This record gives sequence, structure tokens and C-alpha cells, in this order.
Amino acid sequence: MIGNFLTEFIAKCIQEDKNSTNEMCKYAEFRVSEIDTQLEELKSEKANLYSVIRQLGGYKPKPYNEYKNIDFSIPADKLADDYMILCINICKLIEDGSNLTISDIMDKLSDMELIDLEDNERLYFAIKWLSGRNIIDKDNNMLLIKGLDWDKRPNVFKTM
Repeated sequence: MIGNFLTEFIAKCIQEDKNSTNEMCKYAEFRVSEIDTQLEELKSEKANLYSVIRQLGGYKPKPYNEYKNIDFSIPADKLADDYMILCINICKLIEDGSNLTISDIMDKLSDMELIDLEDNERLYFAIKWLSGRNIIDKDNNMLLIKGLDWDKRPNVFKTM
């Protein structure tokens, strides 16, 4: 397949009066740059289209198998206390309306002495648990936002 592509590429270069290998390489680099730009534009459009779908009510949650190592079936009242506290505080930070990334959340929870900066695993579990239950989501700027099931977020009234 690459042989056919190479033959076709060289033929196209010759048609466009790019006869030296140096000119052909520069043209190939130019095309790669063009394709990279197109891919970035397409990624941006894809993110915007997902936003449109979500805003128009057509949002479909991601399939369970995308969250392979996390059991989202654990009900909020069965979460370990430290995860419950993390989930509640993550939701409080999002509710405050700040534009926060996962890194921002980590910094704020560290400042509150709820996690150590090296303790990514617990934080990511809490965020994945919340997003897997559609309580939180990410916008196209990768900021954490309220999800479709925001009203089902865990609160301090945990039952034992």
C-alpha cells in the first residue's frame, strides 16, 4: 500500500513541477502540516458538536466498559468515608461556579488537606465515580461541570 502511495505521490509532485527529492520532501512536510491543522479543526468541531448534542438533550452516557476499573454500581451510601468526603467536596467546588480542571481540584483539595498532591489515585477514582454516574462532566475546555444527574450528587447526609 505504501508503495502505491509513494508512486502516486511522486507522480503528483512531478505534475506540479516538484522534481527534486528535496522539493518532494518539503511538499510532504507541507501536507503533513496541513493535515495536522485540519485534524485540530476537526477535533474542535467534534467537541463543539458533542456540546450541541448535550445542550439539545441528546446526550448519551458513555458505555460502562469505558470505565473498566471502577465500579459505578457502588451506591453513594456504600462509598468509603474518605471517598464520600472527596466526592462531596469536588461537587462543592464545582457548585461554587469556578472554572476548574482536575489539576485545579487537586490543588484546592490539597490546600484543604483532604488529599496529598501525590495521592492522584483516590482523586481520580472520585472524579471517575462522579462522572460515571453523570453527576459531573467535562466541557470542551476540559473544565469540570455539573452533569445530567447533578441532583443525585452525594451530600453530607450519608446513611450508614
